[in-house]
Amino acid sequence: MTDTSYKAKSRGWGRRMKFLLVFFALFLVVSGFAQILYSSRRNASEKEERDAQVTVYDTGSFSGSHHALFLSSYSPTFPTYMDQITGLNQSLYANDMDYDAEYLNTKNYPDDANRDLNYQTLKYRLANHDPYDVILAGDDAALSFVERYRNELFKNIPVVFFAVNDRKHARRAVRNPLTTGSIEEQYLQDTIVLAQKLLPESRKVVEIVDDTKTGMGDQISMRTVMPMFPNLSFEFLNLSQLSLSQFKEKVASYDDSVILIYASAFEDADGRHYAIPEMVNILNSCVRVPVFRNSSVGIGSGITGGKIYNMTEAARIAGEQAARIVNDGIKPSAIPLYTKSMGTYIFDDQMLEKYDLDKSLLPEGTVLVNMPKSFFRTYRKVLIPALFIAIGLLIFLILLIDVYSRQVLFARKLASSEQELRESGIRAQHAAEHDALTGMKNRYALEKDYPALLNQETAILFFDVDNFKFFNDMYGHASGDEVLKSFGSILVSHFGEAHSYRYGGDEFLAVLTERSEEECRTMAQDCIAALRHLDMDDVVVHPASSCGYALGVPASRTDFTEMIRQADVSAFDAKIEDKTHVSGGSFDPKKIAPEKLVSHFGIKAPQDQSDPVTGLPNIAFFIATAEDLLKNVIDYTKRPAWGCGRNPGPNEVINRRRSRTCIPTKND
Repeated sequence: MTDTSYKAKSRGWGRRMKFLLVFFALFLVVSGFAQILYSSRRNASEKEERDAQVTVYDTGSFSGSHHALFLSSYSPTFPTYMDQITGLNQSLYANDMDYDAEYLNTKNYPDDANRDLNYQTLKYRLANHDPYDVILAGDDAALSFVERYRNELFKNIPVVFFAVNDRKHARRAVRNPLTTGSIEEQYLQDTIVLAQKLLPESRKVVEIVDDTKTGMGDQISMRTVMPMFPNLSFEFLNLSQLSLSQFKEKVASYDDSVILIYASAFEDADGRHYAIPEMVNILNSCVRVPVFRNSSVGIGSGITGGKIYNMTEAARIAGEQAARIVNDGIKPSAIPLYTKSMGTYIFDDQMLEKYDLDKSLLPEGTVLVNMPKSFFRTYRKVLIPALFIAIGLLIFLILLIDVYSRQVLFARKLASSEQELRESGIRAQHAAEHDALTGMKNRYALEKDYPALLNQETAILFFDVDNFKFFNDMYGHASGDEVLKSFGSILVSHFGEAHSYRYGGDEFLAVLTERSEEECRTMAQDCIAALRHLDMDDVVVHPASSCGYALGVPASRTDFTEMIRQADVSAFDAKIEDKTHVSGGSFDPKKIAPEKLVSHFGIKAPQDQSDPVTGLPNIAFFIATAEDLLKNVIDYTKRPAWGCGRNPGPNEVINRRRSRTCIPTKND
């Protein structure tokens, strides 16, 4: 592969790689924006779903083949309500069932008046609604309400309950062949066991309860697990028997020897009611030890943690049981009471840090809430698409830098090429205007310089090396070149490089301004003397030079050329007549120019025997004329014109004419 083809192939691959990089960068940027758009829409969808789940579900929200009624013991604001709704949605909707929800609100209104009001409301609504295929009861209060009014409101309708704390109540309920469900496992035993590990100095378990139905169930559950911990003492802190101030004082007195468990505290001795978030805030204001809980409500807001009943899973299983009864025709009595574990350890990381509890003691799979989020986890939804966009933009930036670098490199190369071109032009111009041997300016440079000399006092000094051909033939061309270079250096040193020219062959010019005739003669004599004293090895005969000069004010190119000619003629005169080898004078523009001499004397030469520049007869004219003259002389000798008795040859004739040795005859 040739170098040219390799470079062409490399450029082709480079263009393909750039195209791929641009495509990849566009893909990253578009993907980043798509992820941002998807995340924003997903967040909006999740928010809409949460908002929708808070609302009361009716038959218009989803149209299924069968209809269920969900009786909640509490209200939509109760902390576990959303978990229950999520589980029911997962199971009922998947089995082509819809449901309505009614709220008994027994946490806020546990009295008989609220119970009677709920009865009247449901009686009216059920009378004006199509019969339901199944009843879902959430928590103990809802199950009690269904059992109380089964014959009046829910006669012959299957019932599925979940999240019931009271095991005895749950087992009694399933004796009815139309009832089944699951128990809300308290996981008190597992919570106490883990609390003992976290608090090795603990000696007592204190459970916060009240006299509500839920609180009574919590007390029963605790009494069930007491025999399993013989090394611990147990105590109930009953809010219903204390004022709020007494309750807070009691809680504040507990130290690390106490395992404090918050079960239920909805009503104090003064009849004031407290929601779980409110009670959590009260505990946080006075407690000095970790607070454990076997319910997820409050964990993350100040409760340390515990093993939690999975309310979403419980609701999902209840929905699956209801679907089996309605869709598959399975009798409730054929579905046993669900008692399998649905618990998960959940702890607040901030509370573990606050009370210096050993996290390594937590069981595998424990869910930690309020963990310090890393920067990436906090802004993950933004960082990932932003990273895509940043990488894409970075690729674009690299490509732009590459393009810019190439443009800069191209501009530099172009500038370098232009500089080289200018320098080449300067060198070429210098070579055109300077003599290669001596380095002096030449005729071409003189052609450029002479316009600046017009109309001012100018002196032209014409130097000619004497007998240069003889010197060149005797000592060789190398010595002749050395003489020319040396003489050029002498002239440059005397007149300056700008005023010195090699006119041609062994002829040199010096062009000066504003100089007197005396100054010109002196400078010329100095140059000639310097040449005479030139020191050259193996040279016996030293070179000499003659100079002719012309002073005047040239007004045109013709005048300037004529001044050079006059200086040239003066140099010839100086060779013969002037002992100083310097001759010249003032320039007279009225003097007959050489091209006019031809017509003045009537001399006419053919075009091929005339100088193309001056128009004067050239050497060819004189040779032809001499040959004609010589021919005539030879023709005369053919006759006996010399009286010597024979016809001599041409050389002999010429010699005799010069020596006059022969006497002409009378016929001459």
